[in-house]
Formats: sequence, structure tokens, C-alpha cells
Amino acid sequence: YTLHPQILQVRQRWDVPWGGWRVFLGISGWSLSFVLTAAVLFPVLCVVNGVDPRTFDPVEKTQYLLVIQAAETLETFLVLWLLLRKFAPNLDKDWFNVDPRGDAFSIEKGWLTWALIGYVMVFASIAATGTVMNAGEHVWAAVQHSQLQHQIGAGGAGDANGLVEGMAAAGAEGA
Repeated sequence: YTLHPQILQVRQRWDVPWGGWRVFLGISGWSLSFVLTAAVLFPVLCVVNGVDPRTFDPVEKTQYLLVIQAAETLETFLVLWLLLRKFAPNLDKDWFNVDPRGDAFSIEKGWLTWALIGYVMVFASIAATGTVMNAGEHVWAAVQHSQLQHQIGAGGAGDANGLVEGMAAAGAEGA
């Protein structure tokens, strides 16, 4: 199996003026800001302002998520700028250049190609995450059911009252 020559060209090693630690800090900083914005900052702001996002209608949910995504995009650019600003004078003009007049669909510099690939991959990652979470819920329910069956078999629920109490306890643990 041979790869297309353009793909081989893209896969060549890049020479960059920064080291692995800066890449690590960039990925870590971006990940942390991404999680803190969506999981901490916006929920806290909602609580402080007396807003419950769980009560949003579909349009409000969409607007809420759009604002979060916009904030996370700005944070991404801020992290990149903070980490790479000292190298900016020495970088080629092609770095961070999104030119709509150029070949938007080339493999090497096709910003639109990579944007579309990323867009499609988001759906794949959401589907994979949903599948894993759903499987985890089924496993958790099976474990709880197994524990309840073991409790009944061990004599912990020898009569009807014990059975009802065992089922209620298993339901309370799952809540």
C-alpha cells in the first residue's frame, strides 16, 4: 500500500523553533481552559445569575452552546498567541495564514479541507463517546442487578418485604 505523494509531503517532519515542553504546555493549557470554561465557568455564572441551563428550550440550549464554543475558540487563540508570540518574528509567512483566495482544498495548505475533516470527525467522536457512555450505563445496571440477585440468593431478601427493600436500595444507589 502506497500513500499519495501529497500525503507523504504533509507527513514530513516539521522544523519548529520551540521544543516539546511548549507543545505539552499548549495542549495542557488548551485542554484545561476548554474543560474549565464548559464545566466550571459557565455553570457557575449560570448559578450566580439564577439561571438553570437544564430548563432551556432547544433554541436557548443552542445559543448557550454557541457562546461556550465561541469562548473556547477565543481561549484557543489566546493560548497559541501566549505560547508562540516570541517566535512570531522568525516564522515563515505561511504559518497561521488562512487565505481564502488560495487553494482551500489542497492537502498541504488546504485550510478548508482540514476544517471539513475536523467537522466530520466531531460527529464521529460524539457518536463514539455516546456509545461508550451508553455501554457504561448498561454495564452499571447489570452490576447492580447482579448484586441484587446475589443479595436475594444469600437470604438477604427472604420475604416479600426484603425483596422490596433490596430493590429500593438498588434503585437508590443508581440514582
